Amino acid sequence: MSSQSRNAKGAGRPIQYDRAAAIEAATKLFFEKGFRDTSVQDVVSATGMQTGSVYAAFGSKLALFLECLDTELGALDRRLEPLREVGSDPLLSLLAFWRVGQATFDRPSFAARALVDFTDRDSEVWQRVSVAWAERDGVIEDILRRAQEAGQVRSDLDAGQLQRHVSSLLLGVRFFRHYLFEPGCCTDVLSEETLIEFLQPRAST
Repeated sequence: MSSQSRNAKGAGRPIQYDRAAAIEAATKLFFEKGFRDTSVQDVVSATGMQTGSVYAAFGSKLALFLECLDTELGALDRRLEPLREVGSDPLLSLLAFWRVGQATFDRPSFAARALVDFTDRDSEVWQRVSVAWAERDGVIEDILRRAQEAGQVRSDLDAGQLQRHVSSLLLGVRFFRHYLFEPGCCTDVLSEETLIEFLQPRAST
């Protein structure tokens, strides 16, 4: 994104900043320090913006945090687009979604980190994450159901059970890689072959 002009007080020379770069820097900062331990001065230092420009551009620290969150959730929504195409091959669409997701596995989930900072389930953060994740789970469950109807995946588990496995794996591995193990671990668990093996139809007994 190109640099955009903003002026904290509406007068004088406009302050130049790159909004996308500021969001990226703030996201990293919030993830590392947490919302409450991040000061506006920390944001200023991380983004290179002036204090007045931060408030003029985002309104408040919470509003900036929510925009960081919305950026990640928006990226997730875009990844879901191929899965929403009803006429597409469901299994191939799921595998395409999986491949794109592999690019994020070494990057911790900002949405999951946000839920740690905001434990109140009535908070705006919980509301946004819950809606986005429910949408993700619903789309994945629907495509797995269509794959079952086409005989492409196992039917001994219902589509909801399969979805919970896939979604938990996507989120869990990102957690393991960031907090417990070395980056790049669990490649066997994340491989396309492992996913296909788990989903493949079972012989009836």
